[in-house]
Amino acid sequence: MATQASRRYARAVFELAEEQQKTDAVCTDLITLGTLIEQSRELARFLGNLVIPSEKRTQTLTALFEGKVDPLTLRFLLFLESKRRLVALPGIIEQIGLLFDEKQGVLNAEITSASQLEPAQFASIGRKLEDRFGKKIKATAAVDPALLGGFIVQVGGTIYDYSIETQLQSLGRKLAGA
Repeated sequence: MATQASRRYARAVFELAEEQQKTDAVCTDLITLGTLIEQSRELARFLGNLVIPSEKRTQTLTALFEGKVDPLTLRFLLFLESKRRLVALPGIIEQIGLLFDEKQGVLNAEITSASQLEPAQFASIGRKLEDRFGKKIKATAAVDPALLGGFIVQVGGTIYDYSIETQLQSLGRKLAGA
């Protein structure tokens, strides 16, 4: 989950990577690290374990990542360790992904429906969103059984409600005004 602090750290490392023309490398490193954290319970536990002395954590991070990630990525990880903020890394990585997508002209969208959409339906909605916004869309699916039907799309901070309930309410208002 992203916090205000994770957004600030993400923005700071992103801007530094841009200044050094290492945006692709650093963002790719961190996004890959996020996948590793999701797949490795041991790595996730290590990052969240503040009982391990900082010196040992620094040595371990260096041994794990030196020569395998961009030097700026490693410096960022070591900086987070020095501030005892490695526990915030998943949220930082989430924000890095959003910043990287934004830089590449990709919009993130969440499509929520009453039941799982068929792949063709999901793809069709994605294409319509791309046409509407003129950008590539990276869409995720969510299910909310409370919806009667239709779907709701969230793009950034904007919500587009195409649910049956909203359409019925709109029709009711039109009929009441007629």
